[in-house]
Amino acid sequence: MFLGYDYALLDTFKKVQTAFDCKVTVLDNISDQKIIKELEENGITVEPLNKLMTHLKEADVVVNNLPVESKYHQTFGYKEFREMNRSSCFINISGFKHIDQSSLVDALIHNKLLGASVDLDYIPDQRSMLYNCDRMVITHNNASFYGLKWIDSLKFLESNLERFAQKESPLGIIDKKSGRHIYKNGN
Repeated sequence: MFLGYDYALLDTFKKVQTAFDCKVTVLDNISDQKIIKELEENGITVEPLNKLMTHLKEADVVVNNLPVESKYHQTFGYKEFREMNRSSCFINISGFKHIDQSSLVDALIHNKLLGASVDLDYIPDQRSMLYNCDRMVITHNNASFYGLKWIDSLKFLESNLERFAQKESPLGIIDKKSGRHIYKNGN
């Protein structure tokens, strides 16, 4: 399930469907019927954002790509993470203001989620509660860190999804022991 839509994501949705042989649902308040039709013609279900709680229990992977506008801040808190399936993963590629950090950490520590990957706008202090979660991958906001345009950060996500499908380590993660970025192949 993806939260947030941009036309550039259509290719990503198709690749996810193919690589993981899965259903893709997009939650966004899309009013353009041409966009909805195109997504549906590609086998992608479109639902309004207010259906979030309905879909959380069914989703194996939840990818947050909501805009950074303040109306979306704290979209994910205690009740949303508790509603998710215990075997699901949460991936945030849109900054960290959408997420209540302590609720995410609580969900991971109490095995309410299988794992999480969070894209931060900053590198957290190593004493941060985020570093105490074994099943959390932390990346520095890829668009700002790599000097990429927004579309390039989607390509970066696609690359890491492909690496995941091939059982390879993702690029751009932060080593929790050193606090340094791991750029490629553990270097």
